[in-house]
Amino acid sequence: MSSSADAERITDKELTTLRLPATRFGRSMAVRSFWDLLVEPADGVLEPAARRRARFLSSLLATVGPVAWLLAFSYDLWLEGDMSQRLLLVHIATALGLALAYSLSRTERYRGAVVLIAVCAVAGSWIYGLAEADPARLLSGSAFALSGILLCAVFFPLRITAGVAVVNLLAMLGTLLANSAMDAGQLLWSLTIHGVISAMIVLISDLVKRISRT
Repeated sequence: MSSSADAERITDKELTTLRLPATRFGRSMAVRSFWDLLVEPADGVLEPAARRRARFLSSLLATVGPVAWLLAFSYDLWLEGDMSQRLLLVHIATALGLALAYSLSRTERYRGAVVLIAVCAVAGSWIYGLAEADPARLLSGSAFALSGILLCAVFFPLRITAGVAVVNLLAMLGTLLANSAMDAGQLLWSLTIHGVISAMIVLISDLVKRISRT
């Protein structure tokens, strides 16, 4: 009886040991399946390189996009304690733009999602600047405009990326000039920072693409 009981206990232990990895594997597969459901491109995206780019974009929009929006919204709503109606409309429009860009990123028109992100990043940053009188908050929000240039550098040729960078600088100049609280030193410093970073993004992306062709 004792040996039979020992054998039964050993058997139960072995079954438990086998069951734990199987349970973890099942959970891991469930998480992976859910993630694939969120970011996997549509069947119409056939080229492997295009599928990788589309998946990268949808992954970015499914993670970084919502987090960045929530942080910006929370900062204006709770930390600062006030939010104007114009600023609220900017946040809502940005959220809708990101949602639409995510939908496009799952399709054959994933490059359109990049254009939409660039528009949301550049236009949203400077419309935010027009709605916000504080120069410090204006300059901190302007950093989001650079994300549009960076994504264009990944998905589009050099001339398009450079064009977006120039549009961003012009929009920045117009917004800063429209802000009466901004002095000449802050204006020059802001344009210099954005100009240098934009030039670095354009030149480095061009260099990486040239190296990849060799």
